[in-house]
Amino acid sequence: MLTRDGLAEQGLIIPVSAHMLQNKTEYDRALESYSKPLMKRVQCFILENGDLNIDNPDDVGPFFRYPDLTVQSEYLAKTILSTIHEDLFDELYFLQR
Repeated sequence: MLTRDGLAEQGLIIPVSAHMLQNKTEYDRALESYSKPLMKRVQCFILENGDLNIDNPDDVGPFFRYPDLTVQSEYLAKTILSTIHEDLFDELYFLQR
């Protein structure tokens, strides 16, 4: 999206993983805002062959077909912004050394 909108050059890598590691609580919160409601609704068990069986696919199917990833998208946008403003110069300095 950044490349498409002319905000970054093709092939530019923004090291967001360093920021995520330094802010694990925020990262976990973003992931859990989707997974916790899903796990409260899904009824599943693992078969003997290791496959996962979902007993209520009609109830949880929309979570997979039409996921609302607003929170995760907002988190990623904030992480990219924080990486650019806070972490990128340190990362470049580290790589230069």
